[in-house]
Amino acid sequence: MLGSEVTPPDFAKRFQEMAALLRKIEVWWIKEVEIPTNPDFDGQEISENGIVPGRVMGLQLLCDIALGDEDRSRFYIEEFRKRAKNS
Repeated sequence: MLGSEVTPPDFAKRFQEMAALLRKIEVWWIKEVEIPTNPDFDGQEISENGIVPGRVMGLQLLCDIALGDEDRSRFYIEEFRKRAKNS
């Protein structure tokens, strides 16, 4: 698809499916490897719903901007400007 001017008609749906699969893999890794090997989490119950992997967060941000509506894209740039101004 790189360099192509035409995207498949179901691209957005397939992209979301790939993002969901990535989330599932990332959450599994965190829950089964990172949490059990980190003593800071000993004795704590961690809900899968509360786990938001950084890669998934970044991918969702890109997806919202690239495939979302104009209002959603504008929201991100305005928030970025506000935070940059206050820094």
